[in-house]
Amino acid sequence: MLPKSSKKVAKKFYCEKCDYVTSRKSNYDKHVLTRKHNMLPNAAEKVATFFDCECGKSFSHRQSFFRHSKSCDMWIENEDIYVQKSVPKSSGVKDVDYKHLMHELVNQNKQIIKQGEQIASLMPSISSTTNKTVNNINITNNVNMNVFLNDQCKDAYNLIDFINSLQLHMTDLVNTGKLGFVESMTGILVNALNDIEVTKRPIHCSDIEREVLYVKDNNAWERDAQTKNHMMRAIEHLKHNNLKQLGEWTENNPEFVIQNHEKNSEYMEIVGNCIGGEDERKQKQNMNKIIKNVAKEVYIEPDK
Repeated sequence: MLPKSSKKVAKKFYCEKCDYVTSRKSNYDKHVLTRKHNMLPNAAEKVATFFDCECGKSFSHRQSFFRHSKSCDMWIENEDIYVQKSVPKSSGVKDVDYKHLMHELVNQNKQIIKQGEQIASLMPSISSTTNKTVNNINITNNVNMNVFLNDQCKDAYNLIDFINSLQLHMTDLVNTGKLGFVESMTGILVNALNDIEVTKRPIHCSDIEREVLYVKDNNAWERDAQTKNHMMRAIEHLKHNNLKQLGEWTENNPEFVIQNHEKNSEYMEIVGNCIGGEDERKQKQNMNKIIKNVAKEVYIEPDK
């Protein structure tokens, strides 16, 4: 509220086209609708700027508008929203559409905020339900796998016993030289596993992507850890059993000691590939490749 001592300054409304001056806005509005005003040639017309409140009142000064907004019920309900228009008064454009549009925008904004709050409140329960569902599926799969292993596969081979029972041939040694360590060892294991019943196998996989393996060792099934110690040890046994045949091969091919002889080159390939890699890092890398190949062949569907 302005102090009582403040003087009121009359606002002048001026029409430059007609050189018409008035202190009343109502008179100015009537003037721009007169025949005289509309018949004169178009000229640069003074633009009157008004601040419109939701209650229907108009103000020509921002300060007056904000003083009014502090006590206006419409402004308090839809705070921080007002329309400032700058239009030539001669256009005769009304502000009804602007007010209607602002009401619609306010209502839509309220609905969006409300929907956002509802979604936010539902997110914890959705997340909790999803986690419970995933956990229940994992538990069910684990239970089914354990039942399958302990009931249907109770007579399966122990892994090391299975490896030691394999009858290796000289062709396996020669193929290791030709095909390489990974392909040769994979072929020996996969062929041997496919030759026996599924329930007799000492290895099963429940998740190919994560390579979740179950191995039977010491007459008990257990999940092979991420380090795959059981499988690594089994491949080491197979590698040494295959390499034992090298003595017989050298007896049958004495020319291997002659440099630049084809048997010498074959010997070097066999020895190099049978070792599994030039260093420990490469050997471990190759063994992991073999495990991955075998896991695909011994995968068990969850409903088994």
